[in-house]
Amino acid sequence: GLEDPILVSPPGSANTCGWFHPHEPGRILFGCTLVPPSGTDVPGYQREQSKYRWAFPEEMTIVQGVVPQMLGKSGAIDLKPVVDMPGYCAEGSWSPDGKTILYARVLPETQDADLYVHDMASGKKTKIVAAPGYDGGPFFSPNGQFICYRSDREGNNLLQIQVSKLQMDEGVPSGIQAEYALTADRHVNWAPFFHPSGDWLVYATSRVSHRNYEVFALPLTGDLSVKKEPVRITNASGFDGLPVFNPEGSMMMWTAQRGQDRNDEGRPSSQLWLAKTTGQKIPVSASTESSAQIQPVE
Repeated sequence: GLEDPILVSPPGSANTCGWFHPHEPGRILFGCTLVPPSGTDVPGYQREQSKYRWAFPEEMTIVQGVVPQMLGKSGAIDLKPVVDMPGYCAEGSWSPDGKTILYARVLPETQDADLYVHDMASGKKTKIVAAPGYDGGPFFSPNGQFICYRSDREGNNLLQIQVSKLQMDEGVPSGIQAEYALTADRHVNWAPFFHPSGDWLVYATSRVSHRNYEVFALPLTGDLSVKKEPVRITNASGFDGLPVFNPEGSMMMWTAQRGQDRNDEGRPSSQLWLAKTTGQKIPVSASTESSAQIQPVE
C-alpha cells in the first residue's frame, strides 16, 4: 500500500515525468510549468481522433529539488529550474551516475521535439537526437551507454521504439554513434523502459488493439539492427502501459485501467499496479504469442 502522498508541485501548475536522483536521497526532478499554463489549445501529440493526447505547453520546464519529508524533515520543497530554454522542456531523467539529464524539447517555431542532454556540472546543453517528427520519452540504459525513446519519424502518429548508442566526451554524452529502430510497424509503440539487467526493455503498444494497449518486451541481446519478436507481458482488457522497474528488476509498476473505479465517462480509471517478475530471460527468437516468459504475477 501507500502512505500519505506528498504534494510537490505548485498549485495550478501542469506537471509530468517525475524522476528520482540515483544517488542523492530525496532529490527529484520533473516537468513543471510552475504557473498555470497560458494556452488552452496547446499543440501536442494525439493519435488521430483518439482522446488520448499530451500537450506541449511552452511554460513547461524541468525543475529539481529535495523533498524534506523523504529525509525525515518537515517543510516545503524548494523547486529550482534546471533547463532554461524557450519552449516545452520535459520528459527528463538522470543518467545512472547522476551527472547528466536527458530530456525532450519542443521548438516553439517548429513544434518538433528533439532530445537533449544537460551536463549538471557545466550547465552545457547538447542536442543529441535531431530528426523530423516527435522524439521523446527518453531514458538511459543501466550502464549509461545507450538511450531508448519513442519516435514519430514518418509523421503518421504511429510511434516506434528507438535505441541509440551514445557518443561520449569525457563521460558526457555528445551525440549518438548509431540508432536502431526496434519496431517498424503500423502500431503505436511508446513509453519504453530498460530492465536493470540491460538485456531487454518493456514498452506500451497498440499491437493488440488501439482500445487495448498492452505491455510488451523486446530483447536487446545480439545485433540490434536485426528485428526481434516482442513478448507480451500484460494480458487484460483496457489500457496497460507506462511500465517501469525497481532498481533490482524484481518488480514492475505500470498504469492500468482495471478494477471497479470509473471515470465520468464510465470507463475504468487509470490506477498504478505493481507485480513481481519471474526473473526468467526473454528468448531472442520468442513468438509474439508467448506471454509466459516474464509474466508479472499480480
